Amino acid sequence: MQFHTPESFHARQYVTHGAYERTRNPLTSDVERAGLEAFQREVSSRIQVLDRATDIPNFKREGF
Repeated sequence: MQFHTPESFHARQYVTHGAYERTRNPLTSDVERAGLEAFQREVSSRIQVLDRATDIPNFKREGF
């Protein structure tokens, strides 16, 4: 389950979604996939983690 802030929802919906779709395409090369995943990680790393989010059992900071 995901809980989004306005910032994280915007990133998911308008910034990284195209990259995510390309990574799922079997015709995407491994080199391109690696670049797309790096892009997604970079965007995600700039989104502030809310206070106490790390108190949630099994919280994962790694992202996607």
